[in-house]
Amino acid sequence: MLLRFDYRRPALPRPTLDEDALVDAFDRVLGGAADVDALVPLVRAATSARHGTTLVVSADAASEAARLGGQATTVMPTQATPELLDH
Repeated sequence: MLLRFDYRRPALPRPTLDEDALVDAFDRVLGGAADVDALVPLVRAATSARHGTTLVVSADAASEAARLGGQATTVMPTQATPELLDH
């Protein structure tokens, strides 16, 4: 996209993901417990998904999965990849 319009005003396109801010947020919130190199590609894939996508990042995944069990589809634990999010 070369140009976009916001309320009839021309504007340059903005990136959909500020990766520096994302890395900073992961470091601030998870205190270095997150594998940022693995998470950034997942977030990038989620932002380009053709359907709604929610990523839950938690230092205690088992407890978070149990907490959300009644609201979500439970799946077997697996390493998430950008390709997996595309399906």
